Amino acid sequence: MDPAFVVGSIRSGFGGTECGASTCQRSRTGVKWSMATEEPEASSEKEEYKMGKVSAPRTSKYGKRKFQVGNVKQQGKKYVEYTPAPQLRITGGTAKGRKLTSPDVYMRPMMGKVREAVYSMLYQFDALEGGMAVDMFCGSGSVGLEALSRGLDKALFVDLSPVCTETCEKNIVHCGFEGRGRAVNCTAEQMLLYPERYGVEEHAKLITLTPPYEEVDYGELMYAAAGSDLVGEGTFLVVEYPVELGSLEPAYRHRLVGIRNRKYGRTVIAIYACQPPRFVDPRPDEFAAPV
Repeated sequence: MDPAFVVGSIRSGFGGTECGASTCQRSRTGVKWSMATEEPEASSEKEEYKMGKVSAPRTSKYGKRKFQVGNVKQQGKKYVEYTPAPQLRITGGTAKGRKLTSPDVYMRPMMGKVREAVYSMLYQFDALEGGMAVDMFCGSGSVGLEALSRGLDKALFVDLSPVCTETCEKNIVHCGFEGRGRAVNCTAEQMLLYPERYGVEEHAKLITLTPPYEEVDYGELMYAAAGSDLVGEGTFLVVEYPVELGSLEPAYRHRLVGIRNRKYGRTVIAIYACQPPRFVDPRPDEFAAPV
């Protein structure tokens, strides 16, 4: 039984075929998810990668949040008395300057200057020449849409919130990328572990993980990513994490090798690759302390 849950259906192909579902409740003001079954896992190995959840409070004029235990604004939930951030834009490529619609839920999108720096590095690695992008924790889809704008052939947008995936579909059309992108309601872990269940049968050229800082265990997430069938020769993986976490590992499961680990204020971007081209120079020293 598929433990990835949806409301109604999960769109597993561009034609909108349905996939099995288990216990889930949904309202327009948010999402309540409950797991009925779990797949058996190699728990002993996975335990070694666990890091625990990090405390990374953030405040801004766009809705001050109190980060006491039990009072975190869960991403994907519709906001109440919360001022959304300014409208996001595509920073480069064929759709440069195009404004994006943001879903009316709590979210923490990747800052425009960080997104531009990330894609500048990826361009140097020839990571934007054809292939598929997978935008995990997609929100409005700004990271995946940037990939399409800058040269990748197609993109998959993954988010647990139906409000976010619906917004992504609107932004795909708005940017002129009809037929090149689709959105799927499921967890990032389920897409990483079982991509074939969602109609994905090829390696990704680029995978981006931009999770809500305080709601994930980065060790478990990286464990799932390193073992995913989405990862193959030439795959690049971008991970956004907070400085409070310290630093991610320079390599994971003998598949993902760290090539860059850069700090932008209180945000850190790690870039990994699976069997990267020879001209890409891994820099494990950057993972001792972000530069």
